[in-house]
Amino acid sequence: MKDIHTSTENNAYKGEDKITAEIANKLAFNYFTNSFEDNCELEDFKSAVEYSLNDASLINEPPDSVKKKRIRNILIVGAGASFDSFFSMPLGRDMRDEIKAKCLINMPDFFKSKYDYEEKTIKAITGKSELSFENYLSLVNKLFFTPQELRNEIAEMTKLRYAPSLFNEIVAHMLKHSFLDVVINYNFEETLDQAIEDEIGSANYHEILFDGQCPSFNEISKGGRLTTPIYIKPHGTGRHKSTLRFTNNHYLELPADIRQMLENLLEGKLENENSISEINLFVVGFAMESFELNEILKNCLNNNVETTYKIYHIDYDPIGINNQKLHSFLKDIGITEEKFQIKDEHYEISDRLSIIPLSTNNTQGTKEDRLFISPLSKMFSLIWRKAQDEFKKPYKPRSIAKHEIIYYLLCDKALIPNKEIKEGRNTLFKKYDNFESEETVNYFRDRALIEIAISFIRNKGIVDIIELLKGKPGKYHELYLKVFHKSKGKGAPNSIFDLVNSLLIAEEDGADIFSGINNLVKLRGKDEQKEEIKKVINKIKSDSFYGSKAGFADRIQLHYEKSLEDESLLLPTYIMVKLLNSDFLSERTKCHVSENFAKEVFNSHPPGSDLYNKNIFFLDELFRLFQKSYQSHYYIINPRERDSIHNMFETYERKNTLHTNLAFDLQFRKLLEQDWDIALIVAERGAFLDLIEDEKDQFKNKRIFLICSSEALLPYSTDEVNSFTYSDLKNRFRKKFSNLNLLVTPSREHNHHMAVFLKFNNSGQPNNNKLRLYDSSSSSAFDFLLLDAIYHFRMSFSNSIDPIVIKSNPCNNDNAPGPSKNIRDYAKLINLFHLLFIRSLDYMKRISEELFRDDVFIYQMFQSRNSKEDYKHWPPETYSKKTNEFLKILYDSYNPKGSD
Repeated sequence: MKDIHTSTENNAYKGEDKITAEIANKLAFNYFTNSFEDNCELEDFKSAVEYSLNDASLINEPPDSVKKKRIRNILIVGAGASFDSFFSMPLGRDMRDEIKAKCLINMPDFFKSKYDYEEKTIKAITGKSELSFENYLSLVNKLFFTPQELRNEIAEMTKLRYAPSLFNEIVAHMLKHSFLDVVINYNFEETLDQAIEDEIGSANYHEILFDGQCPSFNEISKGGRLTTPIYIKPHGTGRHKSTLRFTNNHYLELPADIRQMLENLLEGKLENENSISEINLFVVGFAMESFELNEILKNCLNNNVETTYKIYHIDYDPIGINNQKLHSFLKDIGITEEKFQIKDEHYEISDRLSIIPLSTNNTQGTKEDRLFISPLSKMFSLIWRKAQDEFKKPYKPRSIAKHEIIYYLLCDKALIPNKEIKEGRNTLFKKYDNFESEETVNYFRDRALIEIAISFIRNKGIVDIIELLKGKPGKYHELYLKVFHKSKGKGAPNSIFDLVNSLLIAEEDGADIFSGINNLVKLRGKDEQKEEIKKVINKIKSDSFYGSKAGFADRIQLHYEKSLEDESLLLPTYIMVKLLNSDFLSERTKCHVSENFAKEVFNSHPPGSDLYNKNIFFLDELFRLFQKSYQSHYYIINPRERDSIHNMFETYERKNTLHTNLAFDLQFRKLLEQDWDIALIVAERGAFLDLIEDEKDQFKNKRIFLICSSEALLPYSTDEVNSFTYSDLKNRFRKKFSNLNLLVTPSREHNHHMAVFLKFNNSGQPNNNKLRLYDSSSSSAFDFLLLDAIYHFRMSFSNSIDPIVIKSNPCNNDNAPGPSKNIRDYAKLINLFHLLFIRSLDYMKRISEELFRDDVFIYQMFQSRNSKEDYKHWPPETYSKKTNEFLKILYDSYNPKGSD
């Protein structure tokens, strides 16, 4: 990445470390540049480099040049990637041998002779000692099976979708957050399909399996980037048997629009005939023998001189420099031997190809003192952390802690390498798609329970039942119910309420606790949590699953004691302990945890990190990951421009959608640093204000009105706002913003999140970008100059948001009478804020006026508000008048002398 990213003097990696650092660098660069449109201001780009990157050497060219650069990262996945995670997954040769065995059973001599003749002919033509998977299936298709019969056989042998894979989880995470742009999967099985659907949501990416699913490039690209993740399975997928393509003839029948999509992606095509500067292909577990893919690559490499290409080949059996397969592949894509530039004997073959070998110990079993993590998962875990470490802490991308928790807890030893298994390993994984087995019942219930536990962590001790049912907990609970009924399980199935309730604290009389309002469920206070942890630890000591494991309860006790020293660890510790003790967690998972709790897990932390080269044990790592999830970002950007609520704004344009967490954070910081006088902010707990590290002089004379969600702000309070927590939060923000007024409102009235910035026009000079308001008590007028604002809608406790920027510049095509479109949009935001402000005052007044007495302005608003006024029945003209009066109060609070 010398042309864009890594500076050679800072490159301390050698061999594999060098290549993985290079891959991580390309991934990080893609996330960074995908957070900007081509038309962003150069100064904004320079500021983003300064604020967000640990080392500006990520960008080794002048910012004005780099700003125009676009790269496209494409991951190509083959059977080796599935085999890495699931040793029981049949490879092509396994399926070939199984089908061959079925064909040869009781075969008449006539057919056997015909088969032998055809086999020898194909070997003579191809010059190989054995038939490839494709050639063999072509032969049996000709002699024994119809295409549909073969598709049924293949679909049955690769019937796997729900089994956990850390590699798949990391890939889905990278695709969601714009580190990867495209994933091309040549496997028939569907474990990666499910991981991507779980992580991104089926409506937020394009899955391409058959013709008719390919969007136009103008639809999916904007401003020099792909706006929507692309997931393609050129050879089809098991759940749609008609899409399976498994012979060379079938590859020639690849639908024209899928082929065109592959060509456009690999050529670097964008909208309006623009092209990408650099394309990186990460080839994982794929033999690179796909002639249709190689043909496209050859055309791209030979005809697209403006685009730089680099291929990273990752596999167990790395292609050595003298390997015939390498020469064949390079010949197929138009690279001859004289073009080789061997830079590293084992890794970098040429400017266009690097080889990354995986450990060959995967089929030799695992060490007794280590928890199994596949070599490919190890490598991608390390690559991810290296990419994440390119960013400063406030701007780091969302961690993979959740994905590691799921894999570590649900990892099944039946799916991993075992040298003693010689035959029949391709049947071991089928229990995950056998919808009539008790094991599958337990798996889906475990997954639903773990997802609920993670939701409690992410939402700081509170969940919304409706959001749980709409999300992954609800999806896996529905699968659990489906399997339960098919398996004819005993008794009644466990409801989502049962699973949630198992993580709560019971009353002394055994009654379940569902505190909160409507569909919200909150944990009880910190003191109750401490007492519950102690009870559970004592129970674990005598539990049949855990009690006999020497040191298990002591290790949990140690983590509990740490949480007493640092109360930020208390909630994740509580959830972890309650999860392990839940009556609904299966015996398999409990035994898995208790048997392996003292085993080491792979340390994927790069050099320089606090955890580098430290021994990390399974149970300790689970606690650490739960704590990391608790400390992570509260929101998830849903970047696919599908939220219809944006249409309420007349100035909304697709380019104003913020499509990554980094884009959102940097935009919020930019807005905070505008020249404004008053900010009206609605946010869960105001975390965005932490993007400003220290108080600066420019904020001393500004006033902020911040409305937070009472449940998000105070998760441990069952009924009322806690005085200490409220004051603590307010004081924390006031260290940076001395003039801050803090209000709270219930989450059910807290869906419209925004940051609106007002600048007083005291100059008296005319300005066409202003909101002129008249004082109802006099004939005087006062103006607000409009600045850029930000808005997103967040339903209850959903973690998914879709933020947009409301631009203050007037629209050029605004010919409508009356106020311009941008002024009308601004008025909508101010009206929404005013409504939330009134609701907050009423809510806070019901709780306790005493709590807010030290906030003079808020308390004055309490006193002046007529509680008998029912704002819900105000007609539009009354509400407009009240909003105008509200703005006048804000104006006077900033400028006590009033308007000039």
